[in-house]
Amino acid sequence: MKYNAFISYSHGADGRLAPALQLALEKFAKPWYKVRNLEVFRDEANLSVTPKLWSNIQEALLESEYLIYMASPRAAQSKWVQKEVAFWLEHKSLDTLIIGLTEGEVNWGHASKPDPATDPLPHNLREVISESPFYIDLRELRTQEDLTLTNAIFKKEVLKLAAQLHGKAPKDLAGEEVLAHRRLMRIRNLAIGMIALLLAGVGYAVLQAKYAEEVRRMADMNSKKSDTSRVRAQAIAANNQGKIRLLERLSDAGLAFPAALAFLDSLEQKSQQEYPFFRTDSLSWEPDPDHPGMLQFRVYTSSGRLMQEIPWPASPSE
Repeated sequence: MKYNAFISYSHGADGRLAPALQLALEKFAKPWYKVRNLEVFRDEANLSVTPKLWSNIQEALLESEYLIYMASPRAAQSKWVQKEVAFWLEHKSLDTLIIGLTEGEVNWGHASKPDPATDPLPHNLREVISESPFYIDLRELRTQEDLTLTNAIFKKEVLKLAAQLHGKAPKDLAGEEVLAHRRLMRIRNLAIGMIALLLAGVGYAVLQAKYAEEVRRMADMNSKKSDTSRVRAQAIAANNQGKIRLLERLSDAGLAFPAALAFLDSLEQKSQQEYPFFRTDSLSWEPDPDHPGMLQFRVYTSSGRLMQEIPWPASPSE
């Protein structure tokens, strides 16, 4: 058979209850690897708009093991429900018709004439029922919050119905439901643990990458500092050598060594404050034509631009 059950119901009376019952039957005691534990036919879920609606319903009825009639006074008066029940009784056994009582009061047998306002059984079904059949009572379940397997009453009635469809004792199916739930929880917890480990691994990898990047950055900084220190040391050494050569040249130009050293220190201090890249070998001088006995010093940049001119006495006595 294609379907385990066919649900026949009134859309006006049980438009919310029928989908909830279908979903609960499909999920109850479902192993984790299966999409559904039962295949249940319900018109709105399984049929599309077609001119062959009744033909498709007949085909689904023939392909179903059980008929679940959701009994209510409105369902009993529905022409479609009456046709489905009549077709079932014509082609299937009454033993495979299960009643889910949702509204009304039912008196089994023919002891008294039923009241159509409260009778949930269509006339064609009442005519063939001589005693109380197997049925489930869903009359207390009216709100959306009631229609879940977390509701004890709903779950108990679903268990009785699902056990009938599975051909198992209710206690055996209840045990399978507990085991299926435990397996699902273990799988869920395992999945959560694996995701947590994966996220932790990703986080660790990100931290490692950031740490490695920081180490490289610090190494680059230290390398640059080392290079800067080396260049600075080289510049100091070169500048000291230039200072020695300049002192020798100043001495040759007529300045005594103390005066030449004092002049050079003051010149170097003044120039370095204004020109940080001053070097002592960037100097030239010549006698000042306007002031006999004095020297005219010129300070140049490394690119050859004149920075300033400084006069100085040409003899130590001045």
